[in-house]
Amino acid sequence: MKALATILVSLCLFASPLVHAQVSAWEEDFLVPPGGRSNPYALSADDYDKAIQRGRIHTQIYPVSVTGILPPYEPLKKFFESESKDPFRTVVRTVLSKVVKVDSLSDIFHWIGLHPYPSLGDEGIYSVPYPDNIRPETP
Repeated sequence: MKALATILVSLCLFASPLVHAQVSAWEEDFLVPPGGRSNPYALSADDYDKAIQRGRIHTQIYPVSVTGILPPYEPLKKFFESESKDPFRTVVRTVLSKVVKVDSLSDIFHWIGLHPYPSLGDEGIYSVPYPDNIRPETP
């Protein structure tokens, strides 16, 4: 009887990690196959392609409720692109230009690490559909 209990306990201890060794497809340690997850919602081929297209466009629509902060786009655009006789603005522009090497709104976006929108001819992972079929001018 003692031997049977020992075998049963041993099986429970050694088999448990094997049962739990497989990680669910949506857990943190899951290794995504090289081709990606293939149609996780089991959509038809046509619906799957449409869902991918809608998802790629959806990811570009801002602001979203979880966005904690956005750059103050309009004030920055006005600051860099409009002519002004304000001496303070002239001094700030000069300092930014000389010290930080920032002369435009695009330079600001590049400085904080934003990338420009991909070109229309980009392929593969760099191919991004444009919202309303118009390439945005800013990141």
